[in-house]
Amino acid sequence: MEPHRRIGELLKAFHAADVEAPAQVVSVVASMHQYQDDWQRRMRELRVLGWDYTTSKRKENGRMMSYYRLTTFTDWPDGNIRAEIERLKKAKKNPAG
Repeated sequence: MEPHRRIGELLKAFHAADVEAPAQVVSVVASMHQYQDDWQRRMRELRVLGWDYTTSKRKENGRMMSYYRLTTFTDWPDGNIRAEIERLKKAKKNPAG
């Protein structure tokens, strides 16, 4: 149900097929259970968990289209993904505490 997991699993499926994930598809999947106004932020937050991806853009039918290719991923954390991302962000800001 979590948008991070939906996006991540979609990226993993495209990775397994060795093709790029169109931004339009990522957007739809990110908003499947609850609308995600800023799904690109959810994508960036995956990097906090150790995930990484490349982005490419190309002109198709007169429009710029964006694509994502997963390059690195890790296992999902136990429990709430959002809470783990916030915990890791806080730990990075305050490494001593």
